[in-house]
Amino acid sequence: MLQVRAPSSRGLVPGFRHYLRTSQGNVDLPPLLATTAPAAWLSEDELRQYIPPLIRVGWCLRWSTKLKSCRLSSEFPVAGYKTAMRFMNDVSEIADEENHHPEQISFANKRLSISVQTHSALSPPISPLGQDAGEPVLYKYPGVTLRDVRFAMLVQRQYMENYQPEPRKPRDAPEPPEVLTDGSLLRGILECAGIPYAAD
Repeated sequence: MLQVRAPSSRGLVPGFRHYLRTSQGNVDLPPLLATTAPAAWLSEDELRQYIPPLIRVGWCLRWSTKLKSCRLSSEFPVAGYKTAMRFMNDVSEIADEENHHPEQISFANKRLSISVQTHSALSPPISPLGQDAGEPVLYKYPGVTLRDVRFAMLVQRQYMENYQPEPRKPRDAPEPPEVLTDGSLLRGILECAGIPYAAD
C-alpha cells in the first residue's frame, strides 16, 4: 500500500468541511469534468494540491498489485448496517450525478470501504524508447484523476455532515514527502504498470 502523509497544516483553515466550502487555493472542489473525453492522471501539482487534505481525513493512494494501477481509497466507520445502507445510497446518488462510479464499495465490521479510480485515464506524455523514439505519446491506463478527487471530496463531505459518529482526529502533518515533489510517484506507477518511459 502506498500512503502519502500530509504537509504542515500551518496556514490552512482547520476542519475539512470548511476546506470544501472556502477558497483556500489548494483545497477547492475540482470542476466537474466532461465525461466525453478521457481525464489525465493527476499532475505533480495536483497531487500536492488535492491529496494531502484527503489524507488528513483518512483517504490514501493504494497500489493494486493485481490490477497494476493506483486507486484512491478510504474507510468510513458507521453506526451500523442501516446507517451504512443509507450512506451507500447517498454515495450512489453522488456517483450518478457525477457520472463516475466507485471501483469498489463494501461493508464489514461497521466500516464502509470505498475505492475509486478512472479506468480510461491518460498517462503523462511518455517518450518511446529505442532507436525509433518519436514524439511523446499518451497511454490510456487506469489511474487517479480529478474526477476521482472530486468524487472523494463529495463523499467525504456527505459523510462528515450526516454519518460520522464522532470527529476524526487529524493525522500528524509532517512536511511533504519527496515522493510528492520529485515525480517518483508517477514514475513508480509507470514502472509497476510496465509502461516504458524516457528519463530526463
